[in-house]
Amino acid sequence: MFSQFRMVGSPMKGVYDLEITNVTGWDYGFYECQVTSSKNNNNFEKTKPAYLEVLKLPEDYGIFDKQSHGKKHKNGDFIFAKKSVPIEEICYVLKTHLTPKIYLAIIKSGTLDNILSWIGNDILDVIYDKYF
Repeated sequence: MFSQFRMVGSPMKGVYDLEITNVTGWDYGFYECQVTSSKNNNNFEKTKPAYLEVLKLPEDYGIFDKQSHGKKHKNGDFIFAKKSVPIEEICYVLKTHLTPKIYLAIIKSGTLDNILSWIGNDILDVIYDKYF
């Protein structure tokens, strides 16, 4: 029933790891280690629980032009606009867990090598450290 779970370790050292193979969305939750004394199996100590959050990569993501009724841009597509005429591009992420934070980069070269600015709320320090 729980064949994806396995205890890996050394009884001599008293150290064990929990190994979960083929993690699924159903494996999320709290895990804790419980240790019984060899003399009394009704007496046990347990650790503070650790929470396992299972992340799901998005099935699809990208940018599409709202005026083109959902036409997804391919990598390297150019977006043309007339001066003083607003455009609306939509960044989307489908079927993922946890809800992602989305940021847009204004770039010159078509890659993340030449970023002019980031657009988004609370840009993470990790992004600044990596690209600036």
